Amino acid sequence: MTSEMQIDTPSPPSNPPKTTTTRTNTTTNQPKTPHILHTTTYRKQPWSYFHLSLTTPTTTTIITTSPTTHSQDIDPLTATTLLHRTLSTYLGQTGSAIALNTDILRTSGREIWIRVPGPDSKAVRAALGSWVGAVEAGLVPGEKGGQGRGGDVGVSWRVVGEGRVLGRLVAGGGGDVFGI
Repeated sequence: MTSEMQIDTPSPPSNPPKTTTTRTNTTTNQPKTPHILHTTTYRKQPWSYFHLSLTTPTTTTIITTSPTTHSQDIDPLTATTLLHRTLSTYLGQTGSAIALNTDILRTSGREIWIRVPGPDSKAVRAALGSWVGAVEAGLVPGEKGGQGRGGDVGVSWRVVGEGRVLGRLVAGGGGDVFGI
């Protein structure tokens, strides 16, 4: 008789236990999203700036330098009156409304720097370029007497510069640096 011996071998388990290793790094706290620096660019500036020069028939040459030879500055009230005449002559009641929003920033001799609402800048430029008027000669720096109109002298505005940023008008466009 032979005896057979049966040995049971263990069968592999059908679902072996899963082990997971979790590492936590407590020394560095990194945010899940990076910090975003937010910048804004204004596409439509609320103001436009003009550098103007009051010209008369005696000023036949164009003055390209900012310092003027006149010792007296144009009176801001006279400049406001002339700007109001200019805008209301060319644009009517709309121009009168623009003149109320115009700020005179600086006067130097016959030159002034003004600030106007941005949407009105094209209309103001057109009005300034086409207007010719008259004012009492004593109100214009450097004028002694009028030419035949009872002490009045013919005047007009010349746009020296225009921009959406005041710094460029005051400092210049860099033409002296680059030889333009």
